[in-house]
Amino acid sequence: MLNIGRIGEHVGIQITNDQGVVTGEVRLTADTAHFVAQRIVDAAREIEKDRPADPKAKPRKK
Repeated sequence: MLNIGRIGEHVGIQITNDQGVVTGEVRLTADTAHFVAQRIVDAAREIEKDRPADPKAKPRKK
């Protein structure tokens, strides 16, 4: 699981296992966090674009 929150002037991300034990942690500046978030969104859009359309799915609102 990811826990994401503000730590002073940084964005903190903690990675925990199923038992809630922290297995990784990173602190990013606001600019870097924004850049990483945009890259994640871009990659997710690329994956969605490549997926075959589900005929039962409702149209997405834009």
